This record gives sequence, structure tokens and C-alpha cells, in this order.
Amino acid sequence: MKIAVIGAGNMGMAFSNAFVKRGILSAKDILLVEPRIEAHPGLKDQGFSWLSNSIDNQIENCNIIILAVKPQDFKTMSLELKKHVNERQVILSIMAGISIEGISDALNQKKIVRSMPNTPAKLGVGITGFFSQNLSAEELHTIKKLLESTGSSVELDKESLLNAVTALSGSGPAYFYYFLKSIVEAGEELGLPYDLAQKLACETMNGSYQLIKDSNMSFDELIKAVTSKGGTTEAALGVFDGHNISECIKKGVLRAEERAKELSSNN
Repeated sequence: MKIAVIGAGNMGMAFSNAFVKRGILSAKDILLVEPRIEAHPGLKDQGFSWLSNSIDNQIENCNIIILAVKPQDFKTMSLELKKHVNERQVILSIMAGISIEGISDALNQKKIVRSMPNTPAKLGVGITGFFSQNLSAEELHTIKKLLESTGSSVELDKESLLNAVTALSGSGPAYFYYFLKSIVEAGEELGLPYDLAQKLACETMNGSYQLIKDSNMSFDELIKAVTSKGGTTEAALGVFDGHNISECIKKGVLRAEERAKELSSNN
């Protein structure tokens, strides 16, 4: 199997490195199409020798083509790519906001997977939601294997749900960073050094995740397990509830989903 990755940026390389690290492909079987010539030496240092600064007939030798360019660059890129793709190839998009219909119309292709990964994919602990069209069972198995090289995957039964995935897990890491930043700043106000406040906050989040993962308890039950009547946790939660923090978070996620729809319609 040979794969072309168009766009050797953060996400394109997160996937490329994961394929090699997991033993799915060797680096020599991955064609990296990266127009920034200055980036090529660094890619070679990572073991990727099959490089091109433009889309050409080398694409024709690949079984799967991964679109990892910025959404605004897709239209121009597709004009060249259309000349070199064939009906046997599978197109895997990790671009935000470009629909399967838009990709199909631009490339005259039928076998298309649209996905939404998130940044923890760089460490192999990401999660990717995806929706596919016209793939065989074997092709779908291969796509899942590729996506899960960066963590886990969730197959969706409707493409429209990718907007919700974008709002929840695609943008989600930023929400947690936002919350952690506030906790760390509060720790500093209480007199803790920044490094210690950050360690306490991050390790607490990590430990809390492990409890969620290994427990059958609901979120409400987990919260109750930490909260004592008249205690410190209850005092903090009272402030959160008084300011409708839960409702603000939900409104933010819903607004992110609306924005994902807007971006999709604009493309």
C-alpha cells in the first residue's frame, strides 16, 4: 500500500508519523506533497524521502490520498489533483468544513472519507470522527486502521454529525486548556508558583480522567463523591452555578457547531 499526504503540516505529519510508528507503512511508501521547499530537509531528517513540492503523476501510484491542506487552499489544489486521481483511489480528507459533495464534485471521485481528528493525535491519543461514502468493507477496514494509528475513531452514520464532532472533540482541547489556565491563574493568586500550580492542575485533570475511564459512575455521582456538605468543593461549585458556568459551556459548544455549519456552507 502507498499513501499520498497532500500537506505536510501539523496534522499531515501527525498521521504520517503515526503510520510509520505503528508499523502500518514504511516511510518510503508515503508520498509527502509539500510546496514549502524549505520544509523538505526537515522531512528527510524524519525519514521521509519520497517528497514532492507539487502534485504530479506520482499521485497515480498511491492507493489512498490524504487531503491535509487548509480548507481555503482546497479549491486551487483540487484543480491539479483532479488531473492525476483515478476511480480506484480512496480520498481521505482531514480538512475542516469541506463536504463530501464538495470533494466529489471538485475531484470527480466517489470513494471519499471525511474526518475530523483533534490535536492529541500528535501523541497517538486523539479521537477522530469520520463518515465514508462508497468504500468496500476492506477499504473501510484500512481507513479505520489508519485513523486509529493516532488514537481512536468513531464512525458516524450521518455526515452532518461531523459538525457536532468538530464542536465537541475537534475544538475540545482548547476548552480544557481554557479551564486549566483559569485554575492555574487562581492557584497563583493563592500564592502557588506557576510551575507548581500547573502541575497540580494538570495532574488532577489526568487523574480525574482515569477515574472516569475506569468507573461506571455518572458525572453527577463523581461530583458528589468529591463534594462534602459545607466543604470547599461545594463552595466552589456554588460560585460556578451562580454564574451559570454550565450553561455558558453548553452555549459555547453549540456556537462552535453553528460556526462549523457556516464554514461548510461557505465551501
